Amino acid sequence: MSSPSCRFLHAHDLMLDTPLQGFGPLPEELEQIVGQAPRRTADKTFQKAIELGVDFVLLTGQLLDLRRAEPALIRFLQRQFEVLAAARIPVYWVGSAKQFRRWPRWASLPPEVHWLSQGKTALKTNGFTCEISLLDSTDSHADAADGSADQDEPAFRIRVVAAAEKAELRKFAAHHRGDYWALAQAKGRRTLLLKKQVAHAPGSPQARFPDAAGPHGCTRVELMLGHRPRLQFIATASVQFYRQKLLVPESGEREPLLISAHQCLSGIGADGSPDLILINWELVASPSLKLLARAKAIRQQFLEEINRMGRPAKVPIWSLDAQWQLEDPRGQMEAESFASIYLDALYSLYEERLHDSQFLEELASAGELGRWLRANGATCLGAERLAEAIVEGLSIVGLEDRSP
Repeated sequence: MSSPSCRFLHAHDLMLDTPLQGFGPLPEELEQIVGQAPRRTADKTFQKAIELGVDFVLLTGQLLDLRRAEPALIRFLQRQFEVLAAARIPVYWVGSAKQFRRWPRWASLPPEVHWLSQGKTALKTNGFTCEISLLDSTDSHADAADGSADQDEPAFRIRVVAAAEKAELRKFAAHHRGDYWALAQAKGRRTLLLKKQVAHAPGSPQARFPDAAGPHGCTRVELMLGHRPRLQFIATASVQFYRQKLLVPESGEREPLLISAHQCLSGIGADGSPDLILINWELVASPSLKLLARAKAIRQQFLEEINRMGRPAKVPIWSLDAQWQLEDPRGQMEAESFASIYLDALYSLYEERLHDSQFLEELASAGELGRWLRANGATCLGAERLAEAIVEGLSIVGLEDRSP
């Protein structure tokens, strides 16, 4: 007789009705991709379940808000469930009873879709019983009645809990055996280990903000008797956010910067074949007042040029922004050292280019000095003292910091 096993796909926080946000306008064709990203991600997730031949799909977290979901979105989800049903893959959708009561009657679902709001349910996989149960703080001794000699004793127990921290999880694990613990309310991808037990949240398969850079997807879970669960990340995001650092040449010249950026773009790996990659650049520059005075112009020109260049790959890419960052070659400079560097540079440049009215006008009107320091104060040691020194220095040489 074969050893008991169970394979399923765990998807979390699909959030079909939550758009991507936190960035400016995009070209029209890219706006369409971004607008369809939540649905495309769901479609890719369910297609992966079919490709992997899993026994079932477990859905936790926020799927969509049925109080305000558009009919087209409900029909989309209905069709996705029908495709899974045709592949003989049941769906176990975890949520509240109130949420499920809002599902419209006109959108009938196949019998393979099971709503789980409390209690437990059992299913047969490969001839063995697998139990999925929802636990809350009132379930303190639920396993006490489970007789080990019972012929219906499940081979595997999947526990769905609201616990997000290890201390909370231990309280449940003290009274319940769980081969896999699904963290139903966790935010982001995370895994907690308790001896041979594993608690996991896959995170949302589609990031909504540029700050959530990196791969996103769901998790293929394989349960085998006597072994710790095997977790496999499956990338399914339609739009993938990236964050990439780039060193600005001392000269601030455009060509070397663009060549380096092009090399970075060529080396970016797309996880799970996304439809679009959106990237934020971090332009790391030496603490040079000359560069800082030109930072705004360098950033704008860089974004225009890099987006015009495109990317040597099938997946389209678009650069959203380029943030300016100071490079600290010695690790962590003292605040006074930062201030001294900028004041010394300011005085030397003033002496060297005293009669260069264009440079002096650029330095004053760029407004990048005060603005950059105020915007990035939290990321730069001694930023307040540095800002004071810059303003003081500009005043000494007869210029004003005209940044808003």
